[in-house]
Amino acid sequence: GPRPVATQVADTEVTLLEPGDAPQEPLRYAPQVGSAAVGALEIGARIRAGDAPSGSTPPITARYRVAIAEVDAQGFRTRATLDASSLPAESPLATGASSLDGVSVSTRIDTRGIVRELSYTLPPGAGPDVAAAFEQVRSVLAQLTVPLPEEPVGVGARWRLEQTVQGPVEAQQRTEVELVAREGDTLTLRTSLRQSVSLGEARLPGTPSAANAQLEAFEGRGEGQVRLPLDGLVPEEARSTLTTTTRLGAPPGAQGPLTLRVELTTRVNRAE
Repeated sequence: GPRPVATQVADTEVTLLEPGDAPQEPLRYAPQVGSAAVGALEIGARIRAGDAPSGSTPPITARYRVAIAEVDAQGFRTRATLDASSLPAESPLATGASSLDGVSVSTRIDTRGIVRELSYTLPPGAGPDVAAAFEQVRSVLAQLTVPLPEEPVGVGARWRLEQTVQGPVEAQQRTEVELVAREGDTLTLRTSLRQSVSLGEARLPGTPSAANAQLEAFEGRGEGQVRLPLDGLVPEEARSTLTTTTRLGAPPGAQGPLTLRVELTTRVNRAE
């Protein structure tokens, strides 16, 4: 069956920038044990290498179910399970769809929405296409909550998140979050982020270790908006874009440096 994989969770630092308007109160996730919801996920990518016209990869679409497995004073544990039957036939994930049934991401999250533990199951014998596509899905399922500040806040509050994110190269990510509206226990948050990396030698995914390239320049920018209930489950609606531009020194056999631009679009909504 699927094999469980535990992963290192990078620490997230949360800094309050602006407490917002009165009334102010601490925001905390308060899920009910045994509660569950279904989410619909779509990830699209546009890629442009050098002067070539940009091309789109088929979007990854899937439904998934999130359940609250346990709750205690420190936080809660969620289990997100992919519904393999919802995958379109042309999806890279669908090639291994039968083995994706029951594949899941388990997270332990504190009451402020910071992920403390993460493990997932990967289908046995998954090829690189399935593994790469599942990695994108996993990263979304691992970020179902937005970290919240310790301090009491009101509408208009802004806070900053600093964390390390894993991709082809390790990036430092700084996200600014604004509380745009609050209706009962549903928050509307707007996010903008920037990523930076250490320049130098980079290992390219899917290449032998000898095929390292010099990373000469990198820029990552993104933005999004999410309507997020504090029940710890699926966002009512979330959309985000992340655009990265990477310039690599001349790879072996190439004429000169290669500029790679990738635009990722992610949409999630609660599917009743």
